[in-house]
Amino acid sequence: GVEKTSFGQLPKPIISQHGFQGCLASFELSGQSVDLITDAIVTSSLVETGCFEYDSLHSTRKCHHEICSNRGRCIQRPDTFMCDCDMTTFRGPTCNDEAIAYEFSSGKGIISYILPNGHKSKPTRDMIAVGFMTSINDAVLLRIESSRSNGYLEIEIVRNNLNNIFHVVDYSYSFEYSFVG
Repeated sequence: GVEKTSFGQLPKPIISQHGFQGCLASFELSGQSVDLITDAIVTSSLVETGCFEYDSLHSTRKCHHEICSNRGRCIQRPDTFMCDCDMTTFRGPTCNDEAIAYEFSSGKGIISYILPNGHKSKPTRDMIAVGFMTSINDAVLLRIESSRSNGYLEIEIVRNNLNNIFHVVDYSYSFEYSFVG
């Protein structure tokens, strides 16, 4: 699978927008047998030899509470189901794979994303899902600044407590947030 924002960039013959979930047998690439376990460059705990566990867990092809992990949402399809992992910080067929992660050592680290000049956005709602793991007692985890005012949103750890700071200037906002931990 690919990020949902990349669906439009896929070649026309690729009509699937979700990763494969099921059982493969006799897999060949360019006429050569491929062992998806031993030949894998990047291994996954979701790929295993045989189809026994998959068959027993997914035999109903119906959504139930054990299908999607990490608060993923099960979506029933006519003859199967899929897990929607949006807003979970996980991905994969059952929302078990960690999403792209960045690790910073004891030094300082920052990731910046600046929208291009001229980018016009009039969102009625912004949603952010982010996961953090740290042993630090005091840190700024996330800061989003407005280019149109001095407003910002900041999530920080202060003396082991998670704090939210909303500094809004010249705009009317309502914030709704929840923490999963």
